[in-house]
Amino acid sequence: MKTLEKSCIQPQLYTPKRGSKDTRWFVYFSVAHPVTGKLSRKKVYDNLNQISDDKKRMERVKELLNFYRRKLNNGWNPYLDSKKVLYKESGPKEPEFKQPQITISEHLFTVLKDEQKRIRKGTFSAYQSQIRIFQEWLQKSGYGSLEITQLTKEHAKQFVGELEKHNTTVNAYTANMRHLFRLLMEKEVILTNPFVGIKKLPTTKTPKQYFSTLLRNQLQSHVSAKYPEMWLCIQLIYYCFIRPKEIRDLRIGDIDLESNTILLRGEISKNKKSEQVVIPSQLRKNLLSWGVDKYPRDYFLFGKDGKPDKFRRGKNHFGNTFRIIIKELRITGNYSLYSWKHTGAVMFYRQTKDIKTLQLQMRHHSLEETDKYLKGLGALESEALLNFFPTIS
Repeated sequence: MKTLEKSCIQPQLYTPKRGSKDTRWFVYFSVAHPVTGKLSRKKVYDNLNQISDDKKRMERVKELLNFYRRKLNNGWNPYLDSKKVLYKESGPKEPEFKQPQITISEHLFTVLKDEQKRIRKGTFSAYQSQIRIFQEWLQKSGYGSLEITQLTKEHAKQFVGELEKHNTTVNAYTANMRHLFRLLMEKEVILTNPFVGIKKLPTTKTPKQYFSTLLRNQLQSHVSAKYPEMWLCIQLIYYCFIRPKEIRDLRIGDIDLESNTILLRGEISKNKKSEQVVIPSQLRKNLLSWGVDKYPRDYFLFGKDGKPDKFRRGKNHFGNTFRIIIKELRITGNYSLYSWKHTGAVMFYRQTKDIKTLQLQMRHHSLEETDKYLKGLGALESEALLNFFPTIS
Protein backbone atom coordinates (compact mmCIF):
# COMPACT_ATOMS: atom_id res chain seq x y z
CA MET A 1 0.00 0.00 0.00
CA LYS A 2 1.25 3.46 -0.91
CA THR A 3 1.74 6.14 1.70
CA LEU A 4 1.45 9.90 1.33
CA GLU A 5 4.70 11.33 2.72
CA LYS A 6 4.54 8.52 5.34
CA SER A 7 1.75 10.40 7.10
CA CYS A 8 -1.17 8.27 5.95
CA ILE A 9 -2.31 5.14 4.15
CA GLN A 10 -4.98 5.71 1.54
CA PRO A 11 -8.60 4.62 2.19
CA GLN A 12 -9.64 1.08 1.29
CA LEU A 13 -12.74 -1.05 1.63
CA TYR A 14 -12.98 -3.94 4.08
CA THR A 15 -15.47 -6.69 3.30
CA PRO A 16 -15.79 -9.67 5.66
CA LYS A 17 -14.41 -13.02 4.56
CA ARG A 18 -16.68 -16.02 4.38
CA GLY A 19 -17.24 -17.44 7.85
CA SER A 20 -16.04 -14.27 9.59
CA LYS A 21 -17.81 -13.34 12.83
CA ASP A 22 -17.80 -9.65 11.91
CA THR A 23 -20.04 -9.26 8.86
CA ARG A 24 -19.83 -5.49 8.70
CA TRP A 25 -18.40 -3.50 5.80
CA PHE A 26 -16.29 -0.44 6.48
CA VAL A 27 -13.80 1.92 4.88
CA TYR A 28 -10.46 2.18 6.63
CA PHE A 29 -7.35 4.31 6.37
CA SER A 30 -4.34 5.11 8.54
CA VAL A 31 -2.98 8.47 9.68
CA ALA A 32 0.05 9.50 11.69
CA HIS A 33 -0.65 10.09 15.37
CA PRO A 34 0.44 13.69 16.13
CA VAL A 35 2.25 12.68 19.36
CA THR A 36 3.92 9.37 18.51
CA GLY A 37 4.16 9.77 14.74
CA LYS A 38 2.99 6.16 14.35
CA LEU A 39 0.32 5.26 11.82
CA SER A 40 -3.04 4.62 13.44
CA ARG A 41 -5.97 2.95 11.67
CA LYS A 42 -9.37 4.65 11.44
CA LYS A 43 -12.60 2.90 10.47
CA VAL A 44 -15.64 4.52 8.86
CA TYR A 45 -18.88 2.51 8.91
CA ASP A 46 -21.21 5.33 7.86
CA ASN A 47 -24.53 3.67 6.89
CA LEU A 48 -22.98 1.02 4.65
CA ASN A 49 -24.44 -1.91 6.54
CA GLN A 50 -27.96 -0.49 6.43
CA ILE A 51 -27.92 -0.47 2.60
CA SER A 52 -29.31 -3.79 1.37
CA ASP A 53 -28.97 -3.15 -2.36
CA ASP A 54 -25.43 -4.20 -3.45
CA LYS A 55 -25.23 -1.65 -6.27
CA LYS A 56 -26.25 1.25 -4.03
CA ARG A 57 -23.89 0.06 -1.30
CA MET A 58 -20.95 0.08 -3.72
CA GLU A 59 -21.92 3.57 -4.91
CA ARG A 60 -21.77 4.72 -1.30
CA VAL A 61 -18.40 3.01 -0.87
CA LYS A 62 -17.00 4.92 -3.87
CA GLU A 63 -18.30 8.19 -2.41
CA LEU A 64 -16.59 7.49 0.91
CA LEU A 65 -13.32 6.41 -0.69
CA ASN A 66 -13.17 9.51 -2.88
CA PHE A 67 -14.21 11.78 0.00
CA TYR A 68 -11.52 10.60 2.43
CA ARG A 69 -8.90 10.28 -0.31
CA ARG A 70 -9.30 13.97 -1.19
CA LYS A 71 -9.20 15.00 2.47
CA LEU A 72 -6.04 13.02 3.18
CA ASN A 73 -4.33 14.27 0.03
CA ASN A 74 -5.07 17.81 1.19
CA GLY A 75 -3.24 17.15 4.46
CA TRP A 76 -6.24 16.41 6.68
CA ASN A 77 -5.63 14.55 9.93
CA PRO A 78 -8.66 13.56 12.05
CA TYR A 79 -6.61 13.99 15.21
CA LEU A 80 -6.04 17.64 14.33
CA ASP A 81 -9.49 18.42 12.98
CA SER A 82 -10.03 21.11 15.60
CA LYS A 83 -7.87 24.07 16.58
CA LYS A 84 -7.85 22.83 20.16
CA VAL A 85 -6.82 19.18 20.65
CA LEU A 86 -7.35 17.49 23.99
CA TYR A 87 -5.81 14.19 24.97
CA LYS A 88 -5.02 12.18 28.05
CA GLU A 89 -2.13 9.85 28.79
CA SER A 90 -3.03 6.19 29.27
CA GLY A 91 0.07 4.70 30.83
CA PRO A 92 2.81 3.61 28.46
CA LYS A 93 0.31 3.21 25.64
CA GLU A 94 -0.24 5.64 22.81
CA PRO A 95 -1.96 8.84 24.01
CA GLU A 96 -5.70 8.74 23.39
CA PHE A 97 -6.96 11.87 21.73
CA LYS A 98 -10.33 13.41 22.49
CA GLN A 99 -11.61 16.10 20.20
CA PRO A 100 -14.09 18.69 21.43
CA GLN A 101 -17.26 18.28 19.37
CA ILE A 102 -17.89 21.10 16.95
CA THR A 103 -21.59 21.89 16.96
CA ILE A 104 -23.64 22.08 13.79
CA SER A 105 -24.15 25.81 14.27
CA GLU A 106 -20.39 26.36 14.65
CA HIS A 107 -19.82 24.66 11.30
CA LEU A 108 -22.51 26.85 9.73
CA PHE A 109 -21.16 30.06 11.25
CA THR A 110 -17.69 29.17 9.94
CA VAL A 111 -18.80 28.94 6.30
CA LEU A 112 -21.03 32.00 6.74
CA LYS A 113 -18.03 34.03 7.88
CA ASP A 114 -16.27 33.08 4.65
CA GLU A 115 -19.27 34.45 2.74
CA GLN A 116 -19.49 37.72 4.68
CA LYS A 117 -17.60 39.86 2.17
CA ARG A 118 -19.69 38.57 -0.73
CA ILE A 119 -23.14 39.27 0.69
CA ARG A 120 -24.99 42.31 1.96
CA LYS A 121 -25.02 43.18 5.64
CA GLY A 122 -28.75 42.55 5.90
CA THR A 123 -28.41 39.15 4.22
CA PHE A 124 -25.57 38.24 6.59
CA SER A 125 -27.73 39.15 9.60
CA ALA A 126 -30.61 37.06 8.24
CA TYR A 127 -28.31 34.04 7.88
CA GLN A 128 -27.05 34.52 11.45
CA SER A 129 -30.59 34.62 12.80
CA GLN A 130 -31.62 31.50 10.87
CA ILE A 131 -28.59 29.53 12.09
CA ARG A 132 -29.42 30.44 15.69
CA ILE A 133 -33.05 29.39 15.20
CA PHE A 134 -31.91 26.10 13.65
CA GLN A 135 -29.56 25.38 16.57
CA GLU A 136 -32.31 26.20 19.09
CA TRP A 137 -34.62 23.80 17.26
CA LEU A 138 -31.96 21.06 17.33
CA GLN A 139 -31.57 21.46 21.09
CA LYS A 140 -35.32 21.56 21.72
CA SER A 141 -35.92 18.50 19.53
CA GLY A 142 -33.26 16.41 21.25
CA TYR A 143 -30.75 16.60 18.39
CA GLY A 144 -28.30 18.95 20.08
CA SER A 145 -25.58 16.29 20.37
CA LEU A 146 -25.71 15.33 16.70
CA GLU A 147 -22.55 15.82 14.69
CA ILE A 148 -22.82 17.56 11.34
CA THR A 149 -22.28 14.28 9.47
CA GLN A 150 -25.20 12.66 11.30
CA LEU A 151 -27.75 15.20 10.12
CA THR A 152 -30.15 13.67 7.60
CA LYS A 153 -32.80 14.84 5.18
CA GLU A 154 -35.44 13.67 7.66
CA HIS A 155 -34.06 16.08 10.25
CA ALA A 156 -34.10 18.90 7.69
CA LYS A 157 -37.69 18.11 6.66
CA GLN A 158 -38.78 18.03 10.29
CA PHE A 159 -37.16 21.41 10.94
CA VAL A 160 -38.82 23.00 7.90
CA GLY A 161 -42.16 21.41 8.76
CA GLU A 162 -42.13 22.81 12.29
CA LEU A 163 -41.29 26.39 11.34
CA GLU A 164 -44.31 28.44 12.33
CA LYS A 165 -43.82 31.09 9.68
CA HIS A 166 -45.33 32.27 6.41
CA ASN A 167 -44.65 29.94 3.48
CA THR A 168 -42.47 32.56 1.78
CA THR A 169 -40.30 32.79 4.89
CA VAL A 170 -40.10 29.00 5.21
CA ASN A 171 -38.93 28.77 1.59
CA ALA A 172 -36.26 31.40 2.30
CA TYR A 173 -35.03 29.41 5.34
CA THR A 174 -34.83 26.24 3.24
CA ALA A 175 -32.91 27.96 0.43
CA ASN A 176 -30.46 29.60 2.84
CA MET A 177 -29.77 26.42 4.80
CA ARG A 178 -29.33 24.49 1.54
CA HIS A 179 -26.75 27.09 0.44
CA LEU A 180 -24.78 26.86 3.71
CA PHE A 181 -24.73 23.06 3.62
CA ARG A 182 -23.60 23.19 -0.01
CA LEU A 183 -20.63 25.27 1.14
CA LEU A 184 -19.88 22.61 3.76
CA MET A 185 -19.92 19.98 1.01
CA GLU A 186 -17.45 22.05 -1.00
CA LYS A 187 -15.17 22.11 2.04
CA GLU A 188 -15.63 18.33 2.31
CA VAL A 189 -17.02 18.56 5.83
CA ILE A 190 -20.08 16.53 4.75
CA LEU A 191 -20.87 14.17 1.90
CA THR A 192 -24.54 14.99 1.31
CA ASN A 193 -26.73 18.07 1.68
CA PRO A 194 -29.76 17.32 3.91
CA PHE A 195 -31.72 20.29 2.54
CA VAL A 196 -31.51 19.22 -1.11
CA GLY A 197 -34.80 17.97 -2.52
CA ILE A 198 -37.08 19.68 -0.01
CA LYS A 199 -39.96 21.06 -2.04
CA LYS A 200 -40.98 24.69 -1.97
CA LEU A 201 -44.21 25.49 -0.18
CA PRO A 202 -46.93 27.15 -2.28
CA THR A 203 -47.03 30.94 -2.05
CA THR A 204 -49.29 33.67 -3.35
CA LYS A 205 -47.40 36.49 -5.00
CA THR A 206 -48.67 39.99 -4.34
CA PRO A 207 -48.52 41.84 -7.66
CA LYS A 208 -46.24 44.88 -7.79
CA GLN A 209 -48.12 48.16 -7.92
CA TYR A 210 -47.21 51.39 -9.67
CA PHE A 211 -48.84 54.79 -9.21
CA SER A 212 -51.65 55.90 -11.51
CA THR A 213 -51.57 59.38 -13.05
CA LEU A 214 -54.01 60.60 -10.40
CA LEU A 215 -51.89 59.29 -7.51
CA ARG A 216 -48.65 60.58 -9.06
CA ASN A 217 -50.08 64.09 -9.32
CA GLN A 218 -51.43 63.92 -5.78
CA LEU A 219 -48.11 62.73 -4.37
CA GLN A 220 -46.03 65.22 -6.36
CA SER A 221 -48.09 68.17 -5.15
CA HIS A 222 -47.96 67.08 -1.50
CA VAL A 223 -44.39 65.77 -1.25
CA SER A 224 -42.59 68.47 -3.27
CA ALA A 225 -44.18 71.18 -1.09
CA LYS A 226 -43.88 69.54 2.34
CA TYR A 227 -40.96 67.09 1.94
CA PRO A 228 -38.45 68.48 -0.63
CA GLU A 229 -35.72 66.06 0.48
CA MET A 230 -38.12 63.14 0.03
CA TRP A 231 -39.11 64.42 -3.40
CA LEU A 232 -35.49 64.33 -4.59
CA CYS A 233 -35.15 60.79 -3.22
CA ILE A 234 -38.30 59.78 -5.13
CA GLN A 235 -36.92 61.25 -8.36
CA LEU A 236 -33.70 59.25 -8.00
CA ILE A 237 -35.80 56.10 -7.72
CA TYR A 238 -38.18 57.07 -10.55
CA TYR A 239 -35.60 58.27 -13.10
CA CYS A 240 -32.54 56.18 -12.19
CA PHE A 241 -34.04 53.13 -10.45
CA ILE A 242 -31.63 53.55 -7.54
CA ARG A 243 -32.57 51.53 -4.46
CA PRO A 244 -33.35 53.43 -1.22
CA LYS A 245 -30.37 51.83 0.55
CA GLU A 246 -28.07 52.90 -2.30
CA ILE A 247 -29.51 56.42 -2.20
CA ARG A 248 -28.67 56.68 1.49
CA ASP A 249 -25.02 55.82 0.68
CA LEU A 250 -24.66 58.18 -2.32
CA ARG A 251 -21.93 60.81 -2.02
CA ILE A 252 -21.61 64.10 -3.87
CA GLY A 253 -18.57 62.70 -5.71
CA ASP A 254 -20.70 59.91 -7.21
CA ILE A 255 -22.67 62.49 -9.21
CA ASP A 256 -21.04 63.73 -12.43
CA LEU A 257 -23.01 66.61 -13.93
CA GLU A 258 -20.58 66.93 -16.85
CA SER A 259 -21.24 63.42 -18.15
CA ASN A 260 -24.74 63.38 -16.62
CA THR A 261 -24.15 60.09 -14.82
CA ILE A 262 -24.35 58.72 -11.29
CA LEU A 263 -21.86 56.07 -10.19
CA LEU A 264 -23.25 53.25 -8.06
CA ARG A 265 -20.10 51.98 -6.39
CA GLY A 266 -19.74 48.24 -5.88
CA GLU A 267 -19.47 48.75 -2.14
CA ILE A 268 -23.02 50.17 -1.97
CA SER A 269 -24.80 48.36 -4.83
CA LYS A 270 -26.84 45.22 -4.32
CA ASN A 271 -24.90 43.12 -6.83
CA LYS A 272 -21.50 44.44 -5.63
CA LYS A 273 -20.73 45.78 -9.14
CA SER A 274 -19.80 49.38 -9.93
CA GLU A 275 -22.19 50.69 -12.59
CA GLN A 276 -23.36 54.04 -13.94
CA VAL A 277 -26.85 55.31 -14.65
CA VAL A 278 -27.88 58.32 -16.74
CA ILE A 279 -29.23 61.52 -15.18
CA PRO A 280 -32.27 62.67 -17.22
CA SER A 281 -32.55 66.44 -17.75
CA GLN A 282 -35.50 66.77 -15.33
CA LEU A 283 -33.47 65.22 -12.52
CA ARG A 284 -30.35 67.24 -13.38
CA LYS A 285 -32.19 70.50 -12.69
CA ASN A 286 -33.31 69.28 -9.29
CA LEU A 287 -29.82 68.07 -8.36
CA LEU A 288 -28.46 71.53 -9.16
CA SER A 289 -31.22 73.08 -7.05
CA TRP A 290 -30.12 70.77 -4.25
CA GLY A 291 -26.66 72.30 -4.51
CA VAL A 292 -24.65 69.21 -5.41
CA ASP A 293 -22.03 71.43 -7.08
CA LYS A 294 -21.41 73.38 -3.88
CA TYR A 295 -20.51 70.64 -1.37
CA PRO A 296 -17.33 68.58 -0.78
CA ARG A 297 -17.16 65.38 -2.84
CA ASP A 298 -16.99 63.13 0.23
CA TYR A 299 -20.27 64.47 1.68
CA PHE A 300 -23.33 62.25 1.59
CA LEU A 301 -26.04 63.53 -0.76
CA PHE A 302 -28.60 63.17 2.03
CA GLY A 303 -27.09 64.26 5.33
CA LYS A 304 -28.49 63.81 8.81
CA ASP A 305 -30.15 67.26 8.82
CA GLY A 306 -31.74 67.04 5.39
CA LYS A 307 -28.90 68.54 3.36
CA PRO A 308 -25.55 67.17 2.10
CA ASP A 309 -23.34 66.40 5.07
CA LYS A 310 -20.46 64.18 6.20
CA PHE A 311 -23.00 62.21 8.27
CA ARG A 312 -25.76 60.41 6.35
CA ARG A 313 -29.44 59.93 7.07
CA GLY A 314 -30.59 57.10 9.34
CA LYS A 315 -31.10 53.60 7.96
CA ASN A 316 -34.92 53.67 7.85
CA HIS A 317 -35.44 57.40 7.33
CA PHE A 318 -36.82 57.34 3.78
CA GLY A 319 -39.02 54.29 4.25
CA ASN A 320 -40.53 55.65 7.46
CA THR A 321 -41.09 59.09 5.95
CA PHE A 322 -42.87 57.66 2.92
CA ARG A 323 -45.17 55.58 5.12
CA ILE A 324 -46.13 58.79 6.93
CA ILE A 325 -46.90 60.44 3.57
CA ILE A 326 -49.08 57.52 2.46
CA LYS A 327 -51.06 57.81 5.71
CA GLU A 328 -51.38 61.58 5.38
CA LEU A 329 -52.89 61.20 1.91
CA ARG A 330 -54.96 58.16 2.95
CA ILE A 331 -53.65 56.11 0.04
CA THR A 332 -54.53 52.43 0.31
CA GLY A 333 -52.98 49.48 -1.50
CA ASN A 334 -49.66 47.67 -1.68
CA TYR A 335 -47.56 50.81 -2.19
CA SER A 336 -44.04 51.52 -0.97
CA LEU A 337 -41.02 53.55 -2.03
CA TYR A 338 -40.28 50.79 -4.55
CA SER A 339 -43.56 51.64 -6.28
CA TRP A 340 -41.75 54.65 -7.75
CA LYS A 341 -39.27 52.31 -9.40
CA HIS A 342 -42.16 50.33 -10.90
CA THR A 343 -43.85 53.56 -11.98
CA GLY A 344 -40.72 54.87 -13.69
CA ALA A 345 -40.19 51.60 -15.57
CA VAL A 346 -43.79 51.44 -16.80
CA MET A 347 -43.90 55.11 -17.83
CA PHE A 348 -40.58 54.95 -19.71
CA TYR A 349 -41.50 51.75 -21.55
CA ARG A 350 -44.95 52.98 -22.56
CA GLN A 351 -43.46 56.24 -23.82
CA THR A 352 -40.52 54.75 -25.76
CA LYS A 353 -40.97 50.96 -26.11
CA ASP A 354 -37.15 50.94 -25.74
CA ILE A 355 -36.58 47.89 -23.57
CA LYS A 356 -32.78 47.82 -24.14
CA THR A 357 -32.22 51.32 -22.76
CA LEU A 358 -34.52 50.49 -19.85
CA GLN A 359 -32.50 47.35 -19.13
CA LEU A 360 -29.26 49.34 -18.92
CA GLN A 361 -30.76 52.06 -16.73
CA MET A 362 -32.26 49.45 -14.38
CA ARG A 363 -28.92 47.59 -14.28
CA HIS A 364 -30.57 44.30 -15.20
CA HIS A 365 -28.19 41.58 -16.38
CA SER A 366 -30.32 40.69 -19.43
CA LEU A 367 -33.25 41.75 -21.60
CA GLU A 368 -35.05 38.66 -20.38
CA GLU A 369 -34.91 39.96 -16.80
CA THR A 370 -36.37 43.32 -17.86
CA ASP A 371 -39.04 41.61 -19.95
CA LYS A 372 -40.04 39.43 -16.99
CA TYR A 373 -40.08 42.49 -14.71
CA LEU A 374 -42.41 44.42 -17.04
CA LYS A 375 -44.70 41.42 -17.46
CA GLY A 376 -45.01 41.24 -13.68
CA LEU A 377 -46.23 44.83 -13.74
CA GLY A 378 -48.69 44.16 -16.57
CA ALA A 379 -46.90 46.71 -18.73
CA LEU A 380 -46.40 44.60 -21.86
CA GLU A 381 -49.88 45.01 -23.28
CA SER A 382 -50.19 44.29 -26.99
CA GLU A 383 -51.15 47.14 -29.33
CA ALA A 384 -52.67 44.56 -31.68
CA LEU A 385 -54.92 43.14 -28.96
CA LEU A 386 -55.92 46.59 -27.75
CA ASN A 387 -56.73 48.19 -31.09
CA PHE A 388 -57.00 45.60 -33.87
CA PHE A 389 -58.94 42.68 -32.45
CA PRO A 390 -61.67 41.63 -34.94
CA THR A 391 -65.19 42.57 -33.83
CA ILE A 392 -67.43 39.65 -32.87
CA SER A 393 -70.19 39.09 -35.41
